[in-house]
Amino acid sequence: MTNLTKDADKMICILYKEFLSRRKSGLSKSSACEFGSSETVHSTLFNKQSLDDIDETLRELSRADYVSCFFADNTIYNFSITSDCIIYMENRFKTGLIEVTDFIAKLIP
Repeated sequence: MTNLTKDADKMICILYKEFLSRRKSGLSKSSACEFGSSETVHSTLFNKQSLDDIDETLRELSRADYVSCFFADNTIYNFSITSDCIIYMENRFKTGLIEVTDFIAKLIP
C-alpha cells in the first residue's frame, strides 16, 4: 500500500465510489475509469476544493500509480483510475459500494 495524504485518500475513495456507481449503471469498465479533466471533477465531485488543490492531489495519486494523467498547459486535461487503484480499493472495501459509501460519509462532515 502506498502512503497517501488524507486529501488523496478521500479523493481516491470518492473516485472509486463513482467508478462503482458507473459500473452498476451498466458502463463498461474502461468508460467507468475515465474522469475527464480536473476541471470536470472539480465541478461535479469536488466543488468545495480549489482547482489547484485538485490538480495537486491528482498528481499525488498519479505518483502512487492510482491515476493515469494526460497533461496539457500544465493542468490535468484527462485522467483515469488505474488497475492498481481498482485492485487496492477492491481489497480495501471488500463489500464494494455500500462499504465505500459508508467510509466516505464518515470523512465528510
